[in-house]
Amino acid sequence: MALGANAHVVLEEAPGVTSQTKTNLPSYLICLSAKTEKALQQRELDLLSWLEKEGQQFHLKDISATLLLGRDQFEMRSSFVVKDVQELQDRLKEVQKRVMSRIP
Repeated sequence: MALGANAHVVLEEAPGVTSQTKTNLPSYLICLSAKTEKALQQRELDLLSWLEKEGQQFHLKDISATLLLGRDQFEMRSSFVVKDVQELQDRLKEVQKRVMSRIP
């Protein structure tokens, strides 16, 4: 005696996604962390480099969320409260200048 099972599936197209408007907030929190001070400095430099190459095409809200959510937080940290990508770049450049001035 053979046993069998029949299954029926009804598929339909998912409902359309409406684009969300990009609400501008007065400022955004950008957080970085690393295990060592040197690694944190490298993260800051990497972010600055990425912003200069590609960052203008992304909304600061998305950059902030990416850096805040789903990431491990380590002991060494830096944070910036900025209103736009240009201000974030300026702040990262200031930090890099301070770092370079401490190197003998």
